[in-house]
Amino acid sequence: MTQAAYDQQRSHFTNEAHQAAKQTIYPRLFPNKHVTFENTLVGTNTRNDILDGQLGIDCIARVHIPNEHAPIPFTIQERFRDPQYQSRQDVTIRKMNPSGELSEMYKIASMYFVYGYYNRHHKKMLQAIAINTAIMMRFLALGRLPYRQQTNGVNQTTFITINFADLRSYGAIEATYDHARDDI
Repeated sequence: MTQAAYDQQRSHFTNEAHQAAKQTIYPRLFPNKHVTFENTLVGTNTRNDILDGQLGIDCIARVHIPNEHAPIPFTIQERFRDPQYQSRQDVTIRKMNPSGELSEMYKIASMYFVYGYYNRHHKKMLQAIAINTAIMMRFLALGRLPYRQQTNGVNQTTFITINFADLRSYGAIEATYDHARDDI
């Protein structure tokens, strides 16, 4: 499969998973609120090149509050993985790209990191969490949040993994969805 074909397939997967997240994890993060989403895909305009490409912001959720002048914006990075990885119960955060440039660990500026497992064949979100990025990154910087460093053998991307249980123990997970328990 060519890189362009892979990227296109990955893009479709991410878009489908985002739509499922809007029905599963986002209502738990912003209960009883009307939320609209703005995609900030890199390559669509200069602003989005900065938001997505330099700050790790995939979308902006705008929470509408009655009698306010405007909705409240929340910047979000999303990562959705195939079901085969669900048993790991960990978050992956890229450190270095194959080209050797710094990646999301050093540039993430989103308020939330929505991380989930999506089954594309059944068009279903299996599990998702909404991580308060500031809490996660603070405890990483303080050296308190345990993680493992790994390298992807295929494309030589360096990344860390953080267990859900550790994120939970540091109060970084603000919303959860699990299809097996919370089917809606």
